[in-house]
Amino acid sequence: MLYVDIEPVQVYLDDAMPRLTSLRITPEDIMFNEKIDFNVEVMTSGRSVYKSQIVIFDGELYKKWKGSDQYLVDIICQMLGYVEKDRDSKTGKFSVYEPPTLLVEDIPSDMSVEDIPSDVNIDV
Repeated sequence: MLYVDIEPVQVYLDDAMPRLTSLRITPEDIMFNEKIDFNVEVMTSGRSVYKSQIVIFDGELYKKWKGSDQYLVDIICQMLGYVEKDRDSKTGKFSVYEPPTLLVEDIPSDMSVEDIPSDVNIDV
């Protein structure tokens, strides 16, 4: 089991509700030299599960993995839309965040697409 810290994300309308603070990655189904399924749970600050998703490493993903936690976190975060922000060199803990999403209609008319930071998702 691997825990990955994420920048706290408030997904509830009520600010008093817990924020999303970590990912818990657990191997589920293993077929040696072929594939492995990971259960990825997005956890709240109260350590309850907000959502859960199965991520499958097979084919090229499985061959490139070679047991590396860094590779695992990179690929899973990429699949879930999170971006790595930091890795503590002393503890080895990863910190990732979910890039903000900007609706096209919310972009000011005097702003060009080039002015929008590269880590901001644009939803049409």
